[in-house]
Amino acid sequence: MDERATQMAKFAAGELPPPRDGADQLATDLARLILNESNGHVRELVVEIHPGCVVLAGRAPSFYHKQLAQHAVMKRLGNRQLENRIKVVWSAAAFLD
Repeated sequence: MDERATQMAKFAAGELPPPRDGADQLATDLARLILNESNGHVRELVVEIHPGCVVLAGRAPSFYHKQLAQHAVMKRLGNRQLENRIKVVWSAAAFLD
């Protein structure tokens, strides 16, 4: 895959960097949607924008939160496919923050 066509943004602890261009803006918007819909439960969030797809990665405390992330971005994908690589990592402490 052409690395120049790929934009990747990492989002942690709810901090979103200022966007630089169209792909960065889309990555930031999608991350904001995910963090809002999941109430911040998706951790170590990575949004990759590729020409034909969007890849989500990170950790979630349940399949419900993984699904919330996926559904939050589906409306904004346009003609891109979605690959949801968010891992479900259950722990009792994950539900306490």
